[in-house]
Amino acid sequence: MAKDYTEERLIQALQAAFENLADDDDLAGVSISDFEMSSDRRRIALYWSGPGDADEDIVESALEELRSELEDEAEEVLKKRPRIRFEVDQGAIHQRRVNTILEELADDDDDELDDDDDD
Repeated sequence: MAKDYTEERLIQALQAAFENLADDDDLAGVSISDFEMSSDRRRIALYWSGPGDADEDIVESALEELRSELEDEAEEVLKKRPRIRFEVDQGAIHQRRVNTILEELADDDDDELDDDDDD
């Protein structure tokens, strides 16, 4: 579904606010990757992604500390205050897993070629 102009402004505002607010070491490498908003614009799910070694509980806790300020930012765009919740971007996690598997397969192929050269 295509996002309308208000939704585009909203995600840009939330991403910019997040970048300005996220000076906590617990949020190093974390970004807002996507969002979903209810049709009545009262609820927003912000999807986050981060480094593969990020502790989800620690990141979620640090994000919770930013919730009120991000809701303020959303209110500026929407003219009503939504409730924000944070969700791990499962797509990013799956993509990291696929990349890891592909790297392992490439390493295995390199090892096999090295073994063939020894013969």
